[in-house]
Amino acid sequence: MFLSMSFSVCYPSVFRIRENGKEGRILLKAGTVKEMQQLQGQVPAEIYPAALRIVTILDDTYGADRDVDNNDGGFVLIAENIQDITDIDQRYVSLNGNRHEIVDVVKCENKTYINAFFLCNNEFGINIFMPMNIAPHALLGELPQNVR
Repeated sequence: MFLSMSFSVCYPSVFRIRENGKEGRILLKAGTVKEMQQLQGQVPAEIYPAALRIVTILDDTYGADRDVDNNDGGFVLIAENIQDITDIDQRYVSLNGNRHEIVDVVKCENKTYINAFFLCNNEFGINIFMPMNIAPHALLGELPQNVR
């Protein structure tokens, strides 16, 4: 099964101009170890090693110099707010469907995150880390009752 997706280039950064003309925090994205290292300190300390492990596997398997948006492999997205969830849903993958492969829990100091993996085709996947309190119900339903 293939999922038709369009990608926008989003280099690791914490600011961009939103449509209302104001600068604000953006959805964080990394597809390589180099990009993930640029985000260190900008993501929760407990999320960073998990995301770094994923992009390390992607680099080892698909190459560190690949175009993370258009070549095989994939990337990691780290959402922090409802706007990030909306951006993911509009730009990358529907979070309310049943297209995710697995949902895992990452406990952080101040809140609990989930890591949802979406396999978009045989050679491209997106891992999305998001706080549990803003995660769509379709993803939360995959978690054991004692975790929700």
